[in-house]
Amino acid sequence: MMTSRKRRFPASTTRSIASFFSTNKETVDSEKEEKESKDNESDKEAPAKSEKPSSSHYENKFNIRWLNDYSWLKHDSEKGMLCELCIRFGKQSSFTTGCTNFRTSSLTRHAESTEHRNALLASNMQTDLKQAMARALTHQEEAITTAQKTAYWLAKENVATRKFGSLMKLLRQASCPNVDKLDCGENAKYMSNQAAEEFQDACVVVIA
Repeated sequence: MMTSRKRRFPASTTRSIASFFSTNKETVDSEKEEKESKDNESDKEAPAKSEKPSSSHYENKFNIRWLNDYSWLKHDSEKGMLCELCIRFGKQSSFTTGCTNFRTSSLTRHAESTEHRNALLASNMQTDLKQAMARALTHQEEAITTAQKTAYWLAKENVATRKFGSLMKLLRQASCPNVDKLDCGENAKYMSNQAAEEFQDACVVVIA
């Protein structure tokens, strides 16, 4: 039977092995500390990422450019957005009391609403009526001017004033512009001989 023999290492060899493991452990620990230090410095130097505002943080502000896009739009610092047309024609909506929901969708919805369309229609009708009245007044003024010139011609040519009425009828039959406007309503008085005398008296005052 063979007896086992323990192998013995010299003392110097034992010290070398222990020294190796000790040095290796210190190196590993040193590298670990150095890495952690760099990571900490990197975290400090890295700028914080700015977060983009979400839709829930939408900035509800009035856009001054909307005034150019919507001719009826007015902005009040206290009430918000107002519709000049709806207010003028007595329509009821959020844009008559003041809308503070500053979005293009609010403007679009109001522009397409029945109240606003009715107000727009009333505004267009009012504009057309004013233009028609202005044209009528212009034609009436031109017709009166024609009558004045006719009365002046009678006086200049020494023609009897009583011929004024028949001469004006002749001008009307000859389709003289706007003379027919003097043959209806209150304007008919400008076709009379009395009107001719008044025109001639006015001419004397101006010439004198």
